[in-house]
Amino acid sequence: MSSFIKLSFLTFYIFFLLVPNLYSQETRILGIAPSYKNEKVKFYKYSDNITKLEEELFSINIDSTGKFSHVFNLQNTTFAFAYLGVFRCVFYIESGKDLWLNFPKKTTKSIEDILNPYFKITDFFIGMNDTLLTDLNYSIKTFDDEIDEYLNSNFFNLYSKARKSDIDSIITNIEVKYSKSENQYFNDYRKYKYAYLQNIAYIRNQNFATKEFFKNQPILYNNNAYMDFFNMLFSNFLSLYAVSKEGSEITNDIILAKSISYIKNTLQKNISFQDEKLQEFIVLKGIYDAFFVKKTGEYKLFPSRQMFQVLDSIAILSKQPEHKLIAKNIQKKVLNLHIGTDAPYFELNDSKINKFKLKETDDKYLYISFIHSKSMTCQEELSLVKELHKKYKREIKFISISFDENFKDAIKLFDDKSYDWTLLNGTENIDLLKIYNIKAFPTYYFISKDLKLINSPAQSPKENFESIFLRNYKSKEYEAPKDYEELFK
Repeated sequence: MSSFIKLSFLTFYIFFLLVPNLYSQETRILGIAPSYKNEKVKFYKYSDNITKLEEELFSINIDSTGKFSHVFNLQNTTFAFAYLGVFRCVFYIESGKDLWLNFPKKTTKSIEDILNPYFKITDFFIGMNDTLLTDLNYSIKTFDDEIDEYLNSNFFNLYSKARKSDIDSIITNIEVKYSKSENQYFNDYRKYKYAYLQNIAYIRNQNFATKEFFKNQPILYNNNAYMDFFNMLFSNFLSLYAVSKEGSEITNDIILAKSISYIKNTLQKNISFQDEKLQEFIVLKGIYDAFFVKKTGEYKLFPSRQMFQVLDSIAILSKQPEHKLIAKNIQKKVLNLHIGTDAPYFELNDSKINKFKLKETDDKYLYISFIHSKSMTCQEELSLVKELHKKYKREIKFISISFDENFKDAIKLFDDKSYDWTLLNGTENIDLLKIYNIKAFPTYYFISKDLKLINSPAQSPKENFESIFLRNYKSKEYEAPKDYEELFK
């Protein structure tokens, strides 16, 4: 190999290694949170703004004095949040900039709050610097407050009277305060907030709004205002477009062709959608919504298996990394806790402070109960679980995950009643309540030896779990579905 070729190869290799970090800059957050001292706090971001799947962005360890500081690399301005008791603490963090976080006083959320379907968590801005008018968090918060105040006071008139001059006048008056901003994220944010208002008030035309605000323009995947408007404008798009005259071929594109190319060709016939990158993004939003459409009539329903195949083709063929990710996220979210899929993984300490990992099945089925020792229903059913444990402990590994505020209460109950199966401390990972969609105690899951969900959720001992196990699983091995068709039967 010539020295020139070697040098070229080396140059390419170094460039390849550096490319992912070219636009990533060191970012630091710091602050003082006395009421959270000695705690670890996790911060999240949305993996994408269609599915809203959450992924951990970073975590901090708050020291014994309440101080914290954390440095990490960040590529784009990102909306981040942390769940702290009754608050969802939110802020925008910019690449290459320091940010001081101001936590609210600690207010713990009870298990009852967590399980209460009507409990509404409060968003609390924690990154504002109101002494610096150019601060992104301060700018967005004050701007949003103005918009929200106007909407709360004028929504009915705004929607019913639909006067262009009124809303444009309001926008002009608000924009005077922010027009000198040099922050591109905030400038885009305002543009799409105004577009949202204009669409409510007088545009109300999907084709016009698409050409005006989205066609042949950058897709701002991480801008909350852009994505709020996009998600509103294209809500249930494919299910509605398929019943229109111009979109009548969409049904066959999905059901027969199962092809993103065919869907794009149909969209191409409408001048508003003649932007290939935008087409794909619209299709992703449309398919995601279509999985959750229950109505008929004005909405077209599509078979899940075919929609998954379209998503597969996007995940493989798309030229956009963001679209590949969204396609996979849609599959992940739709299949979450679905029978035949992997049981969400966890690690927790048991009553003897030994670490239990979900992969430790001992070549047995798993019968998991999510419990609270003070619940009368839990107390009644745990006595029935005891009988099941006596009969089937060779075939089934029984696990109870306690969410008692004080784990010792659950340990005492198990000791007093001589329950000798695995008891885990669920409060070490309160996110499990969300991950396993726990709405009440007790809730059960039945998991195969290879950690696939079999019954999700499973029947309780009162609901004839024993006869279901004997009939379907005791004498034969469970096999997970092998494709989408089996999965959705």
